[in-house]
Amino acid sequence: MMERLKVNLKDFSKDQQKIFSGREYGIAVRDKVKLDEFDQSTELEIFFIIPEYVVSLNSSFFLGLFGRSIRNLGIGEFERRFEFDCEPHIRKNIEAGKRRALLTSNVIDEYL
Repeated sequence: MMERLKVNLKDFSKDQQKIFSGREYGIAVRDKVKLDEFDQSTELEIFFIIPEYVVSLNSSFFLGLFGRSIRNLGIGEFERRFEFDCEPHIRKNIEAGKRRALLTSNVIDEYL
């Protein structure tokens, strides 16, 4: 049985933040959650909770947080290991972010 890591995005926001944007912000959350280490493990799943008051998860934030994981793991493994608890409008942001991550070159990550 895989171990499950639970991450609540509210722990990385201030005053019930409604919009998460900015690649640097996404990268900062990625670093705090230690997703690079997580990607290396085959024994972990991650459960992301995105609070209901969040109205947007912009692609820049999503790519900073998850882009490298999608490219490293592949979309199938990413979807198997990452679960999201969120409102339907945020699910659309996530699906769009996954598509963009597959189109974005790894070169971007090398400079961040």
